[in-house]
Amino acid sequence: MLEFVEDRISVIIPTYQNATTLERCIRSVLNQESCDIEIIVIIDGGDMPSSVIEHFKDCSVLFKNIVHSGVSVARNVGLLSAQGEYVCFCDADDELLPDALNVSVANLKDKGADLVVSNVYKRNSPVILKNECLDRDSAIKRFFRSDSTRILGTVYGKLFKKELIGDLLFNKSINIGEDADFVLSYLLKSQCVYLIPEYTYRHHLNPSGIIYQATEYDLMTAIYASKEMINKIKHEAPEFLDDAINDLYNTKSKLYKYIDNPNWRSKIDRIVSEIIKDLDRQ
Repeated sequence: MLEFVEDRISVIIPTYQNATTLERCIRSVLNQESCDIEIIVIIDGGDMPSSVIEHFKDCSVLFKNIVHSGVSVARNVGLLSAQGEYVCFCDADDELLPDALNVSVANLKDKGADLVVSNVYKRNSPVILKNECLDRDSAIKRFFRSDSTRILGTVYGKLFKKELIGDLLFNKSINIGEDADFVLSYLLKSQCVYLIPEYTYRHHLNPSGIIYQATEYDLMTAIYASKEMINKIKHEAPEFLDDAINDLYNTKSKLYKYIDNPNWRSKIDRIVSEIIKDLDRQ
C-alpha cells in the first residue's frame, strides 16, 4: 500500500542548467506559509554550484543528482522519492506565488477534489474566471479544447494527490508533450477536478528552454505524445476520440511553426497519417 505523510506537500523541481534561477524558485516554495513542505530538486546532469546547495542545507530541500536523462526521468525520480500526501511540480525557471499551496490544498480538501487547477501567469495561457467543479468527463472535454477555457496541459499550476498518482509516471521517451500525457492519464483516474481563479504560479520565458533549443527529433516527440493520448482515450473514454484526434492536428500545426525543414514536415505528415489509418483499421 502506498504510504505518505498526511498533509505534507512534495514539491518536485527538475533542473538542467538552471543554476541562475533555481534559488529564486526554491525560495518561492520556502516562502509558502503554514505548509508542511518537502522540496525535491533533481539535478538532471551537469554541475550545480556548491553555493546553491550549501545555501539551502538547513532547509527542507533534498538534492538528487542523476545522469542527464531529460525532464520526464527527472520528474519520475522526484515522484518515486516524494513522501507527501500531495504533489506539486515547479520548473526551475519559474516560481510559486505567495500562498499558492495553502490556497490549493484548502480547495482540494474543502471540495473533496482529486486535482486543483489554478491560473498561471503565462503567455497565451487560458484563464479560469470562477470556481468550478468538473467531473471526469467534463474535465477531459475541457482538456482537449483549444480556446481560453481549456485546462492547460502542463503539470505546473496544479495540485495532485499522491495516492491517485499511484504508479503513474512520465513517459521517458517523450521530450515535448510529456506533461500533457501525464495530466490526461491523471484526469482519466479523477472524479472531481476543481478549478480556481486564483493565480498560483508564474512562468518565466526561458530562451534556453527545451522548446527553443529542441532538435527536430525532440519536437517530433510531441506527435508521439498525441498518439499516446489517443490510445488512452480510445480504450478508456472513446466518446472523446474525435477531440483527441483534433488535438493531434493542432499539435501538428504548432510544430510547423518550429520546423521549416520539408523533410521533417513530411515525416510529421506521414506519422499523423499512420496514426489515423491505424484508428480506421481498428
